[in-house]
Amino acid sequence: MLAGDSVIDLALAAGVDSVFLPMLTFIRSRRQGLIAAKSILANPPEAAVTPLKDVTLVAPIRPTTILCSGSNYRDHNAEKANTPISGKEPEFFVKTAGLRGRPERADRVDERFSKKIDCETSSPS
Repeated sequence: MLAGDSVIDLALAAGVDSVFLPMLTFIRSRRQGLIAAKSILANPPEAAVTPLKDVTLVAPIRPTTILCSGSNYRDHNAEKANTPISGKEPEFFVKTAGLRGRPERADRVDERFSKKIDCETSSPS
């Protein structure tokens, strides 16, 4: 979990039989997991703290497919008011497990496939 300029490894802090592994167990634990995380963040063991600059961030889970919705809030629709896609109807797109952005590299776009790539999309990793 991100805490300022550090990352706290909740699973390491809590031990082997914790609610933090695998990540889906933590997500499904809801309130129980949140309470456990807050307790650790209040006083994390030194061994579980790593400076953010020394960490490579990756996706905590790898869903196979995510259905995403675009044009779903007013400010974004206002940005597109004078474009062919003006937010008058919902936009949907999918992201698959092979499509995930990586903060340390710029995404590559092949303009033969699309002239309109939004920030929510990324090229295969």
